Parts: sequence; structure tokens; C-alpha cells
Amino acid sequence: MALNGVLVAFYGSHGDLEAACKRWGRSYMDHLRALAVEADPAALHMPVSAAVDARELMGIPLQSGQRLVQLSASPHAAALRALGLARSLVDAADAAVARLHRVPNEPTRSGDRSADDPS
Repeated sequence: MALNGVLVAFYGSHGDLEAACKRWGRSYMDHLRALAVEADPAALHMPVSAAVDARELMGIPLQSGQRLVQLSASPHAAALRALGLARSLVDAADAAVARLHRVPNEPTRSGDRSADDPS
């Protein structure tokens, strides 16, 4: 849903949601895939780190095919890693939406002025 927020924040304000759906896809997995394979994540209004997280998240196997005991790894390691990556993507999407909706000279959440502020 967070990636959907970026899609709507940018493309909705520019009135071309159909183009966005062609680029981002329509499902959550489509959104992840689009971000993971994008050569220039900034073109999707997301940082490079979000594309790296998307690639890593898509690379986590849904179910382990191996029946070997993993030493020094919890049985939930893949799920915990996926949760961390998803949290990072939500944070990046939240920041992207905030940037896309920021009014010039409006303070950001940290209290700093936007980059548009000449003072």
C-alpha cells in the first residue's frame, strides 16, 4: 500500500494514472518488481536503497525447499528479514509521498526548511 501511495501521490497529481499502472503494474508484487528492476529508482521517486530492498525482498524464497538444519539462524529468519525489508520500503515510500506533497518553503517533519527555501 505504501508503494501505491507513491504512485498516487505523483501520478494522481499529474493526471496520468494509466501511465503509472503501465510502469508500476497493478498489484503489490508488480510494484515490487517494477522497483526491483528499475535502473533509475529516482524515476519512480524512490531512493536507490528502496530498489535494493525490493530486489532482496523478492529474492527471499516463499518456502524453503531444503530440509537441512540451519545453524545459528532462527527458524523465522527469512520472515524477519522480509519484515525488515518491508519496513524499510514503507519508510522510503512515506518519505517519497512527503516530498511529493511538500509545499515549497514548508518545514519538513524534522523541522528543516525544504531545499526550495533560499534562506
